[in-house]
Amino acid sequence: MKRILLMCIAAMMLLVSGCYKDDINDLKNEVDKLKEQMAQYETLLHAVNSQLYITSYEMQDSKYVITLSDGSELFVLNSSAFVSIGENGNWFIDGEDSGQPAKGQSPTITIGKNGNWLVDGNDTGVPASGVPGESGKDAPAITSVSLIDHVMTFTFSDGKTLQLQIAAPQASIDVPSGGFVFNNMQWIRIEPSVKDFDGATFRWALGEKEISTEKNLLHVFDIPGNYQLTFTVKNDVGETRLPVTLTINQAAYINAVQRVYEYLPAPGQYTNKMPLYIEGETMTDMAQKAEDALKNNGMICLGAYGGYVVMGFDHTIVNVANERDFIVKGNGYAGSAEPGIIMVSYDTNGNSLPDDEWYEIAGAAHHLPATIRNYEITYYKPDPANGNVRWTDNRDGEGTVDRNSFHAQASYYPLWHNDDKLTFKGTLLPTNLRNAGTPEVERWTLDAYEWGYADNQPNTSENAKIDIDWAVDVNGNPVKLKGVDFIKVYTGVNQKAGWLGETSTEVSGVEDLHLQSDN
Repeated sequence: MKRILLMCIAAMMLLVSGCYKDDINDLKNEVDKLKEQMAQYETLLHAVNSQLYITSYEMQDSKYVITLSDGSELFVLNSSAFVSIGENGNWFIDGEDSGQPAKGQSPTITIGKNGNWLVDGNDTGVPASGVPGESGKDAPAITSVSLIDHVMTFTFSDGKTLQLQIAAPQASIDVPSGGFVFNNMQWIRIEPSVKDFDGATFRWALGEKEISTEKNLLHVFDIPGNYQLTFTVKNDVGETRLPVTLTINQAAYINAVQRVYEYLPAPGQYTNKMPLYIEGETMTDMAQKAEDALKNNGMICLGAYGGYVVMGFDHTIVNVANERDFIVKGNGYAGSAEPGIIMVSYDTNGNSLPDDEWYEIAGAAHHLPATIRNYEITYYKPDPANGNVRWTDNRDGEGTVDRNSFHAQASYYPLWHNDDKLTFKGTLLPTNLRNAGTPEVERWTLDAYEWGYADNQPNTSENAKIDIDWAVDVNGNPVKLKGVDFIKVYTGVNQKAGWLGETSTEVSGVEDLHLQSDN
C-alpha cells in the first residue's frame, strides 16, 4: 500500500513539474513576443523622430522587410495586414483584392471571429494568419500597414498609428552652358545628382535601346549627330525620368599607335636589336623607341613567351555591332605565324592611363584543351651576358632561349631590365610548330591559328581582324565592352625551332577598322 502511495506521489510530482516547465516556456515565448513588438514600436518611433523615410519594402520568408533611409531594417510578421490601393481602386491586403473600394485614407483593419481580415468592419474574405478575435491589447503589436500616396501608416493594436514617408528618388543633371557637346570616338561621362536612391535601379536609354544600367553614364558614339537620351532612376515607390540631349561632333584622328606606355620583351634573338638598345638607356627610353618605331611604320619584337607592349591611341576604338573593329599588324605569313595574345582595356577611371581592368581577346585556340591558363615563366639573366638564357615555369618545366649565329648582340636578355630574373604571366597557347623536313634537314613550319591573334594571319587576311566582342574577363566570361583605349600584346607560345630559334611575336602597328586608313 505504501509503495502504491509513493508511486502516485512521484507521478503527481512529475506531472506538476512538466506543467511548470510548459508554463515557463509559454511565459518565455510571450516575453520574447513582447520584446519583439516593443522593438518594432521603438524602431518606428525612432524613425519618425529622426525624420527617416522608407526606401524599399518587400516580403521575405513570411515577413515584410522594410528598409529605412539610414540603412536599418524593420521586420513585420505577415500576421499583420499589408494594405495598399490597387489599380482598380480597391483595398489590397497582402497582394489580394479585398473587393472593398478604397476611400483614400487608412482603413481600420481587424481580424474577424471567422479568421478573415475586416476592412472598416466589412468582411474581405481574405484569411488572416493571426488569431481570430484577438486585438493584442497587451502589447503594441502592429495590426496593419497601409500604403497611400507615398505614406506608410503603421496601426498598432492599442489604436496608435505612426507614419513614414516613402521616398521616390529625385534626380537632376547639371547641364553645362551650351549643352552637352562631345567628339565622336571619345568617352561621354555624365554624373547625375540623385537623392533617395537606396535600392533604386538606373537606366540610360537611347530611344528604346538600353545603353547603361549604371548611375553615371560612360558611353561612346562613333557616328556624329544629335542624340536624345533618357535617364531613369526608379525604386519601389516611383521613378524620375530626365531627358538628356547630346551633340556629337566629328573629330579628326590618326589611325595608328600614338603612345607606347610599356615595352618589355622577353629574351630572344631580336631583343636589344629591334629596337636597338644603347648602354645606359632605361625602360622609359626603350618605350619611347618602340613608340617611335610604331609611329614610323617600323616593327618591334616581343621576344620569347610573355614579352609585351602596351599601346594607346588618340581616340577610343569603338565596338561596332556585328563588325570587326581593329587589326594588330605583324609580319605573319603562311607557314610563319608567331601568335601574340591580345589584351584590351578601356579608360574606366578617366585618367588616360592603362591602369584599369584588362580583358583577353579569346581567339580560336582559347578553348582548346592544350591551352594553359595562369601560366608563369621566369627567365634568368645569363652569366656571362652572352650565354643562353635559362628559364623555369610553374609547371615544373625548364629550358633555354638559345643564341644562334645570325644574331650576335651582347645579350639576348633585355639589358635595360636591371633585375637578375624576369617573370611573365598569362595564357599559354598550344605549340603551332612542326618540322616539315627531316631530323637531318629541318624545315620548320609555324601554322596559323584561324583567328584572334597578332602576327598570326597576314595583315590583309579577314582573319587578322579582331572583334572586341571576343573579349573575356579574368574568369573567362564574355564581356560587352563599348570600346577600348589600350591594347596589350604578348608572345603567346613558348617554343623553339632548331636553327630558327625561339618563336617571338612582332608588332608593326594597330589599325582601327572604323577609320579611314589614311587618317
